[in-house]
Amino acid sequence: MSYPYEASLTAEEETLLSRRWLSCRDPKAAERIVKAFQPLVRAQARRFQNGVLLLDDLVGEGNLGLMRALDKFDPERGVRFATYATWWVRAALLDHVLKNFSALSISASEVHKRLFFKLGGLKAELMPGRSGPLPRELAIEAARRLDVSLETLEEVDSLLSRPMRSLDEPVGHEEDSASLGDLMADPGLDPEALAMAGQESEQRRQLLKEALAALSERERHIVAGRHLSDQPQKLEAFARFYGISRERVRQIENAALAKLRKLITAAARKPRPAALQGT
Repeated sequence: MSYPYEASLTAEEETLLSRRWLSCRDPKAAERIVKAFQPLVRAQARRFQNGVLLLDDLVGEGNLGLMRALDKFDPERGVRFATYATWWVRAALLDHVLKNFSALSISASEVHKRLFFKLGGLKAELMPGRSGPLPRELAIEAARRLDVSLETLEEVDSLLSRPMRSLDEPVGHEEDSASLGDLMADPGLDPEALAMAGQESEQRRQLLKEALAALSERERHIVAGRHLSDQPQKLEAFARFYGISRERVRQIENAALAKLRKLITAAARKPRPAALQGT
């Protein structure tokens, strides 16, 4: 989902167009806003680009975040749309990156890895507006078009269809296991500070996603594989993948979690724009 872009909008134009979208779902108003903010979406998408994730795919995900921002934006609050939309664009991009990192087994072959990212776009074409594994007849067609065996395609499709683990789900298998959100909690941050920052449920998860974006690719990979996958990877698997010791993986993981705690604490104590409160 990529759009050409046009000149930036004035504050008055943003307000008028967003009102038209919110009041009567005027598609022309939405199109003008989306086109005007393509530079913002592309700039954010480039921050997440690597050797596997394609820029066009990232831009498409960013535009989904942009549309969510448009749906939730309140033009009467006095905050510019760019400030508000950046939050949602980055959250959508990070959701996409984390889903791909956590679903893709680190022991997968290069063929599986390449197929993983090609199949996502093809599934959107073959099953528009639908999720879940491909029906067999569509899987056969996808395997033919991607020039892979049906068995290989179905293996990758099962990974692609796997839901990302919730940030509030327990990390371990015991009933009293902590969630990743619990691991991020700063004991020095009192409940009043958390309440003032508006960090309840979805808002807390959004702050965590923002903090994850600040990690290096390797740190994100380890944190996602260890804490966000529905089949958490062992330290030994990452040690083999990166050619380092098991203890070194543990050190990287602990340092990444400490960095997340610090980033989230700082974000929680920073005043947020009024339009972000209650989103």
